[in-house]
Amino acid sequence: EFRRVLFRSLDELIEKKIIIDMTGNRQVCGILKGYDQVGNAVLGDCEETKPLLLTDDFVPRKLGTAVIRSTHILAINKYEESQ
Repeated sequence: EFRRVLFRSLDELIEKKIIIDMTGNRQVCGILKGYDQVGNAVLGDCEETKPLLLTDDFVPRKLGTAVIRSTHILAINKYEESQ
């Protein structure tokens, strides 16, 4: 039941810019290109953004197209311009 609600809301985010909070104090943003039945996400124009807990040695990286495994996803949010 919960997974169906999650996927219905992901359908609304296809081809939109999103932010994914991940395990390991990482955060990425990019255009959601698709996802599969277990929740793995494919992002286009993906880049690593600020970590959830800011560290002094952080340098943002452009990743291009990336597959984010569902086991590493903590939260998915629509990108807001103020971020």
